[in-house]
Amino acid sequence: FTPEAGRRYRASIEFAGGERERIGLPAASGRAHLLSARQTEQSIEVKVARNFRAEDQRAYILAQTRGRAYFMEEALLEDGVFRTSINKELLPTGVTQIVLFDSHGQPIAERLVFVHHGDIAGVYYLEYGIQVVDEQEEMHVAMALDNDQHQGSYSLAILDTHGEAVDYRSNIASELLLFSDLVHATEDPWFYLSDNTGDPAMAADLLMMTHGWRRFDWQKILDDEFPEIRYGFPKGIVFAGKVSPRASDRATGEVDVELAVYKDEVNIYSTTTDRRGNFVFSNLDYTGDFTATLRVEQTLEKRSLRVDLASRDFNEIRYGKNFNTRPLRVTARGDDWQRVKQPQTVMRSRGLLEPSRETLSMYSQADQVIYFEDIRDQHSSIMDVLRTRVRGLRVVGGEIMLRGPSSFRFSNEPVFLIDEVIVDRSSFLNLSVHEVERMAVISGPQSAILGSRGANGALLIYTRRGDSHRHLSYEYLLKGFHEASETFESRIHTEQYVKSQLDRTLYWNHAVEVNDFGEIDARFPVDQHLRNVRVILQGVDENGRITFHDQLINR
Repeated sequence: FTPEAGRRYRASIEFAGGERERIGLPAASGRAHLLSARQTEQSIEVKVARNFRAEDQRAYILAQTRGRAYFMEEALLEDGVFRTSINKELLPTGVTQIVLFDSHGQPIAERLVFVHHGDIAGVYYLEYGIQVVDEQEEMHVAMALDNDQHQGSYSLAILDTHGEAVDYRSNIASELLLFSDLVHATEDPWFYLSDNTGDPAMAADLLMMTHGWRRFDWQKILDDEFPEIRYGFPKGIVFAGKVSPRASDRATGEVDVELAVYKDEVNIYSTTTDRRGNFVFSNLDYTGDFTATLRVEQTLEKRSLRVDLASRDFNEIRYGKNFNTRPLRVTARGDDWQRVKQPQTVMRSRGLLEPSRETLSMYSQADQVIYFEDIRDQHSSIMDVLRTRVRGLRVVGGEIMLRGPSSFRFSNEPVFLIDEVIVDRSSFLNLSVHEVERMAVISGPQSAILGSRGANGALLIYTRRGDSHRHLSYEYLLKGFHEASETFESRIHTEQYVKSQLDRTLYWNHAVEVNDFGEIDARFPVDQHLRNVRVILQGVDENGRITFHDQLINR
């Protein structure tokens, strides 16, 4: 069939089911190149022809696979025809793109060829058996890899299936070697790589000529037009925040921050904030839930610090109206609306809430914390602070009481502590307010941590000097990257699986262990509903060789 220049043609296709389809072909051109490629057992025979004579007879042929060039040759089209041979040993298994460039390096034709060396590893032998263990039937499957290199990553799935025929579903080999380079997927992808009847090599060659190329456009590459990288390479989990003074607008300054992560083992990371108090811990690589403790060094500037973790706002979700939307009685309010007070509603004014402050006490959760940085200039003594600032405190006959009297013979005063060390009353009250950083009050049931001595509550003073050797500590429960399940067993509604002829997973291991001899063992329970057993092994060794084995065991 030789098309005439200037005319348009259509291809009429009739399918096996009787369906017909007509497809328009590109317009015929009076000046064109022909690029053809035919595979033999040892090579790819390439032919280039053109129907016009050009001043420059040179052209270039390039063969590349997965972005790497394996063959390039200059072609001289003196008689309008050029032939060359590409040794298939130069090319890896996969889709090879053969491109024809003119003398100026512009791509003018291309042809896809699927090269298959039959180097997909499988299983050397597979044995199985069923035995009764503790009144439970157990199946044992043993196999050995048909691969000299055993180290790698392999997954094993064993299914209970009703099928008794070969299944050509998608797998690791068909996806990585073939369909990752094509525009469209197709039915029965494993057929093109199998050794079954039906001439899969010819079918794969037809696939190359009809499904097109999607990896990149040569013209855009030559014009330096590269796709936009919207998402960078993942750098792990980022833990960031800001350290700031509690009662001051001054800059935080450089503060040492330490992060301890508890996951199987303890890993400690440290950094220093910038002048504004911002800190970042990046490249944290943890899976599942893990605990992290953040410690901030107390500065010598005698300031109380706080930590706020960085967060980002989620995009607002807007819901559109559809046929499932239930109508509301009132969807909007006009300009003349007014709020009506319900008879049973009691409206009370609310005062301003004091910002919460982090409690820094080893003795559980304090009921009240008083920061002297805010009130130091308003009081001359510790007793003055106790009388005016501590909620519920009374001084009866010179005795300080946080709770009601509990004894007629012994003291009803609380326990006094300075820097978490128990002291007597006089040492506590004689301390200067200028030496105190904060005071913690424990008057509720939390004082039980002190034992019988805490029956009357506790008053704790933290001095500036004592706090200079302490650290602020915050503990967080964080969620890392997704942690894959170790195993999966389908034991729910077993009879429904069998009745509906659905496959049932008996065993799955995403990281199966391989011994030094390349052997794999799997043991799992079975029941009376067991039908045919399908064993699927997939993986890649450390040299990049793909392993795939799919075997059906008929019972």
